[in-house]
Amino acid sequence: MTNHHLMSTYAPLNLEPDYAKGVWITDKKGRRYLDMGAGVAVNSFGHCYEPLVEALTDQAHKIWHASNLYDLPLAKQLAEKLCLHSFADRVFFANSGLEAMEGCIKLARKYQSPQKKWRIITFEGAF
Repeated sequence: MTNHHLMSTYAPLNLEPDYAKGVWITDKKGRRYLDMGAGVAVNSFGHCYEPLVEALTDQAHKIWHASNLYDLPLAKQLAEKLCLHSFADRVFFANSGLEAMEGCIKLARKYQSPQKKWRIITFEGAF
């Protein structure tokens, strides 16, 4: 189906999902597909996982989104858990891929600044 209001950034599958549960997507004709794509550059949490739906619904009734400019207790709790179960001492939460990359570049430059290394290697034509 062509929609002239959507950019043709990707070549969409001939699949129109109707609903999804867990790892399965069901189309309008009732055919089920194993969702091995989830999303582009996102985490795959599955679909309609009840504990996640409840947590998101509960949070949506409190505050939809808050900037890193605010003191966010839940963000601190998550950061603590991530550090406890990983190599990290600190974490940085970003709202977009662009913000995440900007954070990476700033962190790399700050880390290398005592050695006066500031150049960043990039690629042309990358995503």
